[in-house]
Amino acid sequence: EINGKQVDVELQQPGHLVVVDGPMRQPFDDYLEMNECNVEYDTHTIEKMSALHHVPKERRMTFDDSHKKYTRLEAMKVAKEQASIREKAADYSRDGKKVPDDDLMRVYNKALRQKLRGRARDDSPRGPRAPREAERHEP
Repeated sequence: EINGKQVDVELQQPGHLVVVDGPMRQPFDDYLEMNECNVEYDTHTIEKMSALHHVPKERRMTFDDSHKKYTRLEAMKVAKEQASIREKAADYSRDGKKVPDDDLMRVYNKALRQKLRGRARDDSPRGPRAPREAERHEP
């Protein structure tokens, strides 16, 4: 960790350290001095990244579900669905289009209802439930 950031340090030649920070490679001394000299970028790796990697974290789609209580399996399903929706939103941004937040959230909520079917907790992301057969016939 250098300056609070996780990076890799490699020995390029005897006595010459190189910092690898994502797609960037730079001599160790230049990196510590925040000197942009001798910086090399692996553009091939950048091209292969998903659209989401090109959207700054503060501009990525977020989900207000921190108050939800999920089992581990449910949490994995939710995380997978959120990643899928974030990637779709990033595709729109990359293509210069307006992100259809409402449409994407409808797709997300529908997918969660299907994947988390059978949840019995009150914090379920599902909407109001239909009355059960026994409840329909009560006076």
